[in-house]
Amino acid sequence: MAAPTSVRIATFTTLAIASALFIGACSSDEVGPEDEHDPVSVTLHIVGGAELTPNVVLAAGQTVQVEARFYDDEGTFIEDLEDEHFAAFVFSPADLATTTPVAGRTFAFAVTARATPGTGTITVDWGHDEDVDERSFGPFSVTVQ
Repeated sequence: MAAPTSVRIATFTTLAIASALFIGACSSDEVGPEDEHDPVSVTLHIVGGAELTPNVVLAAGQTVQVEARFYDDEGTFIEDLEDEHFAAFVFSPADLATTTPVAGRTFAFAVTARATPGTGTITVDWGHDEDVDERSFGPFSVTVQ
């Protein structure tokens, strides 16, 4: 025996409303919550030590381990960001200092200043992959003395 017409119409109506709500919830026009791990600022620090920014001073010919620390729009340090993101230091002029990644730390680099005094800048690039092409922070002034 078939269901009465009124039950079939009610079932169809319920399914149609549920489908419309589901499709509406998935609309591409909808703005979701802001990505909480996207940094808006960065500071540079000696690994485990003092802050270097905004005016980075390096000793000529010396190597120091420097780490980038990223912060959200409220100025809060973003923990565990290093697990799925990458950073790079870019000096200008390029020969102002060289960088070598610190093993196991995607935001830390051994920075070797050139042997002669000079000035320039450093920019910190950030991204979700090794291309680090999503954001740039800086430039910060650098003095090699």
